[in-house]
This record gives sequence, C-alpha cells and structure tokens, in this order.
Amino acid sequence: MIKEPVKSPLVPSGHIDLIKSYPAKKLIEGWQKDFDIDISDELRGIDEVCLYRCKESQLDFFVPLAAAGSSELYRNLQEFDWFYIQEKWDYGEALKDLGNHSKILEVGSGQGYFIKEVLSELSDPTVLGIELSAEATAKAKESGLPVEVMDLNELVAKGV
Repeated sequence: MIKEPVKSPLVPSGHIDLIKSYPAKKLIEGWQKDFDIDISDELRGIDEVCLYRCKESQLDFFVPLAAAGSSELYRNLQEFDWFYIQEKWDYGEALKDLGNHSKILEVGSGQGYFIKEVLSELSDPTVLGIELSAEATAKAKESGLPVEVMDLNELVAKGV
C-alpha cells in the first residue's frame, strides 16, 4: 500500500518536519489513566498519531487529522472545569504575536473566549473560529461570536 505524502492543511507544499509520533495504544492508556476517558473509538484503526510542523506557516498539526476528536470526546472534556476557561496566559502571548494582522483564524475555538479577546483588543479584525464541538460552538454563537462547527480540512476545501 502506497502512503500519501503528508502535507500541511494550510500550505500544502510538503515542507514539513515530523516532531513526534505517539503510539495509539499509549494514547488510549494515558487518557484512560489521566482523565478516565476511553478514546479507543477515536483511534480505531489508527496505529500512531504523528505531530508535524509546517516549515512555511509554523502550524503544528496531527496526522491522521481524524484523530482530532469527536463531539463526544469534547462533550466529555467539558466536564473538566479547566478545559474551557475564559482566561488563559497564552491569550496575551497570542495577541502580541498577532500584532496588527487584520484577518485571524482560530482553530479549536471552544466557546470563543480567545476570539472575544481578539475582538476587544484589536481594531476591526476579521475573525473566524472553527471548532469540532457543536455544544461549544453553540455557546460561542449565543455570545455573538463568529465560531463555526468545522474542521480545518472543510475550511481549506471551501477556500476560505
């Protein structure tokens, strides 16, 4: 069987580095032990999950992308009070990195807390958040935040 070359979801040039690979069995065991969550269905048919970095965009991404998690997984994670929190130290760091950029995409927006920060701190940005959890997206939309249920592959396919 011929494997397709791994490409970045944002810059499909193929200029990527393998950062680390994680055996699926170890991931399943770790999640069960640490969070009491069974992720075996999430990783069914997957032997390993690999973390790559795109040299052009600096995006870190996992392959296979199917291992990003189902709505059920995120529903389970929402039970932890630390999962969707309103203030994180990295929001300020990310805002510094954004500088004066006017178009911002957040992948994995949750309930939109970082997007809310972006909209309040930057002048007139165009912002889109994408999220796999329908429940988290619904909460973001209730707050009037631009978050859509979508994965990165769908976004790229739409040409957004």
